[in-house]
Amino acid sequence: MAENTLGRKIIDGQKTVKIIGNEYQVKARVVKINSFSGHADQQDLLGFLRKVGKNTRIYLVHGEDSQLLPFAELLKSDGFESVLAPKLGEVFNV
Repeated sequence: MAENTLGRKIIDGQKTVKIIGNEYQVKARVVKINSFSGHADQQDLLGFLRKVGKNTRIYLVHGEDSQLLPFAELLKSDGFESVLAPKLGEVFNV
């Protein structure tokens, strides 16, 4: 889970969390299972994007910089022409 997300705060053991501006006490016992994911991995994403085409403009907007920026570099080195990792607040016309 990405830093500063609700799930990350709970799994890291915070005793209270804010949800839509209201503070709640965490009462659940939380267990983290590392072997399951509903997300595609890097190779799945790369395979999908290769089918879409290397002249497609790609905006990487989900994930932590420590994972997102190396993936952007991998895409560029694989021949993708336009790979952007926008910062918070950047605006683009698409």
